[in-house]
Amino acid sequence: VVKECDLMLRVVQIKMDIEEDISLLEQKIREKLKLNKRIQFTYKIHRRNIDARDKDHLYFVYSVDVKCDEEEKILRKH
Repeated sequence: VVKECDLMLRVVQIKMDIEEDISLLEQKIREKLKLNKRIQFTYKIHRRNIDARDKDHLYFVYSVDVKCDEEEKILRKH
């Protein structure tokens, strides 16, 4: 889900295994927004929760605010 938020995009429900390196978050954002590598963006973590419904598989669930030059184009896609 993508929401417009004060000239930024808020991307919610980015799920990452608790063992995954936080540096993979940028890749997950690109996948969620369907951005190619030439599009530059910055992001700020808005919220991080733990999904512990399955005790054998713990996940972090992120909400992030994304700033890039093509926000309007991205909103039209989603």
